[in-house]
Amino acid sequence: TGINQDLLEVSNMMQWKPMLYGVAFLHSTVQERRKYGPLGWNIPYEFNQADFNATIQFVQNHLYDMDIKKGVSWTTVRYMIGEIQYGGRVTDDFDKRLLNTFAKVWFSEEMFGSDFNFYKGYNIPKCTNIDQYVTYIQGLPAYDTPEVFGLHPNADITYQSKLAKDVLDTILSIQPKDSSSGGGETREALVHRLANDMLEKLPADYAPYEGSWVSSTLGFWFTELLDRDRQFRAWIFEGRPNCFWMTGFFNPQGFLTAMRQEITRAHKGWALDRMVLFNEVTKWMKDDITQPPTEGVYVYGLYLEGAGWDRRGCKLIESKPQSPLRDDASNQDVCCEQWCEGSSLVLLPHIQEASSN
Repeated sequence: TGINQDLLEVSNMMQWKPMLYGVAFLHSTVQERRKYGPLGWNIPYEFNQADFNATIQFVQNHLYDMDIKKGVSWTTVRYMIGEIQYGGRVTDDFDKRLLNTFAKVWFSEEMFGSDFNFYKGYNIPKCTNIDQYVTYIQGLPAYDTPEVFGLHPNADITYQSKLAKDVLDTILSIQPKDSSSGGGETREALVHRLANDMLEKLPADYAPYEGSWVSSTLGFWFTELLDRDRQFRAWIFEGRPNCFWMTGFFNPQGFLTAMRQEITRAHKGWALDRMVLFNEVTKWMKDDITQPPTEGVYVYGLYLEGAGWDRRGCKLIESKPQSPLRDDASNQDVCCEQWCEGSSLVLLPHIQEASSN
């Protein structure tokens, strides 16, 4: 991060070196979390050296102006780190909350104590020169587990799987493209046969629709295409479904907006801009639904990433150890989605039901 001996000697205050090391560790953390994708940050922010330099400059100035008797103003330090220096790049509310949590937990009087650690085994060393810091850092584990950065250990499974896939895709992309010279089916013949097989299974054309949707492989894409066609045709010819496959919509947000308008029209005096989306995960499976709800819609096909779902307790739980962080078990669970007037819903940390009080 560009730390040298001159920077270490900028201040002779006892707080300077621990706080400098703390900012360096925070900088490494916000950078490393990016490699875990949306598990690390909801939005991949471009944190860079300028953020680090601005932060240590602020710390230096703050210590210079500090009243020795009062000590460090931790409220000021945390605010500048979590809201201005690093937080100035952060636009997502949950990412901002995480960044402020790092600032709150790591930057306090406790960081000057011998018992302080960022994570087990990751302490602030008591060093006097840059070589001692380098020696200490080289003694840390060569591979940092996700827990060091405040993530679930299973986050590494997702990261390593993506890394392995990228490596294999790269290897495949540089393989020779020559046709098979043996007596078996050639590459071109195999592709032609598979394409014809898929064409035979395709439904009749819809109206021209430009664009596509994200899918990991052609097989999944083709299966999803058939499932989408099945849902839309049933909706057209058999009537409105009792339960909707949410994943199958080209524009899920448009579906929720249409439901919002429908419920607003059904209630005299309700304003469209005062509607609040309310979700309730039920204990039913999609095959248990025989009729639609009195208001709102039933949907299924939702996935959890970074958490698990307790069907019995109807609550979020930690992911199971050594399992992918995407919880497919909740895929068939039915969720009831409704729009409520804003004044009739009390938003709590964990919403269970709407309240009129």
